[in-house]
Amino acid sequence: MVLETKRNPTIWKHFDLCLITDNHEMARCNGCGKFMSSRQLDSKETHRTSLPRDQGEKRKG
Repeated sequence: MVLETKRNPTIWKHFDLCLITDNHEMARCNGCGKFMSSRQLDSKETHRTSLPRDQGEKRKG
């Protein structure tokens, strides 16, 4: 389930905050779909900038 967040919009516009079945929050990359920690901003920014430019944008559909 995707949750709304008011966290850092610069980072979170590229990720969805998801509630996993064990009530654990994870960040899902909108570019490639990879799940990662929802708490580590640096790792999300590094991941986003490492994607090819066309994957760094939000997936359509």
